Amino acid sequence: MIHVIDYYYVDPAGLDYTVLRKKTGNRNGEEKEVYEPKGYYNSLKAAVKAVGKLYRKDLLSKQDYELDEAIKVLQTADDVLESVLYRALGEK
Repeated sequence: MIHVIDYYYVDPAGLDYTVLRKKTGNRNGEEKEVYEPKGYYNSLKAAVKAVGKLYRKDLLSKQDYELDEAIKVLQTADDVLESVLYRALGEK
């Protein structure tokens, strides 16, 4: 599995790339980490793009924002995602 950002992962198993969200679940009274599938994609690039969209959506769903505040949150999210990608590629 490939960790992308926060609790989002991409699993390249099989013929596709599965975007997974790590969360804590309860099984038989015991807390365990589970990976919830969020989507299936035909390329790593498409999967990483999907993670970016989910990450942005999560940030905006945390609270109510005025439009200008939401734009700033999205710009910050884009900067974070760009930083993650550059770090992975060994650039910048």
